[in-house]
Amino acid sequence: GKNRMNKLQFLFAAFLMAACSTRTVKNAASLQGRLFPNGIYRHQVHVRTIDAPAGVPQEMDLHGVVSTSDSEIKVVGLSPIGFTLFRLTENRATGQVQKEFFVDAVKKGEPFVMKFYGVLKEMLLTTDRSPHQVSGNTTFDFENPDDHQIPQKIRIDNPRFKIEVDVTGYEI
Repeated sequence: GKNRMNKLQFLFAAFLMAACSTRTVKNAASLQGRLFPNGIYRHQVHVRTIDAPAGVPQEMDLHGVVSTSDSEIKVVGLSPIGFTLFRLTENRATGQVQKEFFVDAVKKGEPFVMKFYGVLKEMLLTTDRSPHQVSGNTTFDFENPDDHQIPQKIRIDNPRFKIEVDVTGYEI
């Protein structure tokens, strides 16, 4: 049905973006408002956990594809060679998150993944454009804004994890 087609389109876009690291803005008006306007973003991510559960790596490198729209947020975590590790889809109207884990070590770390998702969601939806932000016990540093003011480097510091994100491409 339509949901399956949306998933296929998202996966196609993710793999297309993996092949090329472009920064495309189709709707300049969308650049107003949120720091990360609705669109598809491709990231390279380094995660260092402070208190990882047994069986969960202390450090990992992965790729991420995030799609935001007014109706949903989709996050796909990919291994460095492109295998899908997990997929999260949130219905923004209900707040319900559909979770899919494809690797046992990631499944064991589900509470950490969901904590990370909460931080990621907060970052994606912020309208604050200041380069250093603090929310609770988490700090965000947004660095190297490009010509469209999209940060190309993001550092997230939390008592449970430290994350460095390189934005490698997007389509807005």
